[in-house]
Amino acid sequence: MELIIYMDSWGREVDGTASGSYNKVYRTNDDYLQRIECYDNDVLTHTTIFVSTLAEAHGFLRQKPEVSFTECCLLTAVAGKYRQYDQFNLSQTGLMGHLSVQVYGEGIFPVYEKADPEAKETQEQIRKYFYLPEVKVDYEFEYHTDGSFKQLTIYDPCDHMGTEEHVIYPGEVGRDKNGFGFTWAGMEYYENAFPVLPDREIKPEFLPYQFRSK
Repeated sequence: MELIIYMDSWGREVDGTASGSYNKVYRTNDDYLQRIECYDNDVLTHTTIFVSTLAEAHGFLRQKPEVSFTECCLLTAVAGKYRQYDQFNLSQTGLMGHLSVQVYGEGIFPVYEKADPEAKETQEQIRKYFYLPEVKVDYEFEYHTDGSFKQLTIYDPCDHMGTEEHVIYPGEVGRDKNGFGFTWAGMEYYENAFPVLPDREIKPEFLPYQFRSK
């Protein structure tokens, strides 16, 4: 049995009468991602499937002959509620190339991504992410090649904190050292590019938006 949830582009749940641009999210009955369909102006533009075996992925495409290719996330490791995937493009004739390594938690966006430099025509890079969909705020963490923390960019388009974009460098982490009051408390996973899978629940002790993460 699968569960179907509709979400907006920020990952906030909306009702089933959603129209325009939205995500149609399929989950297993134990709440793991199964498929994400992205719609723009009510037209399906992109599909990502989450599978445990390539046989499952090929089975999906056999049932959807009208789909020429899909983004496929192949499960490789599990730690608690977090799941690690190898991300590929998959066509009706087979794999089209490796894109990245990703980790997902409860949301529809990855908390970790290591891009494949050959696929994305860029240097190998690791980024980790934290999302506050309720207030439309994203945290993007970048790292040096040795895995040490390089910088945090906070995207705040609704201007909750008086700035649309804010960058925090290593020496600026601390409750009284940056405008967002950002600290590593509860966010230890993001202090370094490693580990890939979180070894504990990500739950910040302080957020500057008058609420705490659930």
